[in-house]
Amino acid sequence: MVLYPSEEWLDEYQRLINESSELDGFEFDENLLLVITDLNLATITLGDLSDEVLSELPPSAREGLEDVSIDEATDLIDESIRSSLPATLRNLLEQTERDVVEGTIYVYVELEDGDCTELALVDGPGDREVGTAFRASAHTWQSIIAGRPATSAVISGDLEIIGNELLKIPYTAELQLLCDIAADVDTEFLIEHEGESFVNFLLDESIRQPVTVQKCVTRQAALTVQTLSPF
Repeated sequence: MVLYPSEEWLDEYQRLINESSELDGFEFDENLLLVITDLNLATITLGDLSDEVLSELPPSAREGLEDVSIDEATDLIDESIRSSLPATLRNLLEQTERDVVEGTIYVYVELEDGDCTELALVDGPGDREVGTAFRASAHTWQSIIAGRPATSAVISGDLEIIGNELLKIPYTAELQLLCDIAADVDTEFLIEHEGESFVNFLLDESIRQPVTVQKCVTRQAALTVQTLSPF
């Protein structure tokens, strides 16, 4: 399993995109920015983290760190102490300092002919030229990775599409495919959030089957066009 969010999770996600045939034929050439907001690192304590992160800590050390927030931990735990921490926790602190910008993570995704040619953590929306940004809270992204239809998140307003208006209608199926591949990553969530509201659950279930049909139809049409094209 790979911890989410982490650099290792993004590496695995890129690998699965490139191994998947789901995006073949879409000619989906786009530079995207995934914006993960509301990480709430000032309120999430080390004790809130999954057992995967804390399992190798001695009980005495674990007890002493349980009430320390992730923000506080990056300041309080210096390199001399970090070197003795389990690798998972040490990497978490280092990546938090390096990759989180004011409680937000920015992920640049470059797609070309169904492949992900680059996937990188960047410092902000102006770091790379992108056509479209997808913005949502860490909770919403986690629910999508856990299997929530991305289309449902867009309809409910939990997932915002910023930029290329064309992506809001014709490319909905491609967006869902990207999220489906993310759901295929063998993921261990850093923090377990509460489930969706009943209203969102009903919306998710009502849209799940139509989205599946739309993906199949859109992909078949794209493959047919590709087959018939002389070039």
